[in-house]
Amino acid sequence: MSTYEDKLDEVCERWYCGFYDRFEDLCVINNYSIQTVSKMTRISPATISQWQAYRDSSTGLDALLFGSRGSNPGIDSIIKLSVCFNCSSDYLIGLRVNWKAEQLNRVFDQLSDDNQIKVQEFAAKLLREQQEIKTHLEIDESK
Repeated sequence: MSTYEDKLDEVCERWYCGFYDRFEDLCVINNYSIQTVSKMTRISPATISQWQAYRDSSTGLDALLFGSRGSNPGIDSIIKLSVCFNCSSDYLIGLRVNWKAEQLNRVFDQLSDDNQIKVQEFAAKLLREQQEIKTHLEIDESK
C-alpha cells in the first residue's frame, strides 16, 4: 500500500515532467498554435516558452549538470488554460490523467436523466458485446 509521501512524489513527478506534454497535446487536439493560445489567454508566448524550457531542461543529463531552466505555470495561468481548453485544472497539473473521460463526463452531465439512462444502457450493451468478442478470440487462440 502506498504511503502519503509516495503518492505525493508520484503527483509531483507527473506535474514536473508532464505539464508541457499535456499542454502540447491539448494544442494539437484543439488545433491551436502557441500564438492562438497566447491571444485567447493573454499569456505571453515568452512565458509559454519558459514552460517548454523547463520541460526540456528538467530531464536527462542537462538537468544533472546544469539544473532546471524555465518555469512551470502559476495558478492564474492554469485557470486561464483550463478555460481555454475546456478541461480541468486537475488534468493540466497531472492529478487526472484521462482527458477523454473528463470530456465524456461533461457531456454526460448535460444530458437529461432519461438520456443518461439510455447512455448507460447502451454502454453496458457495448461492454457485453466487447467481452463476448474477447471471449471468442481467446477460445479460438486456445485451439
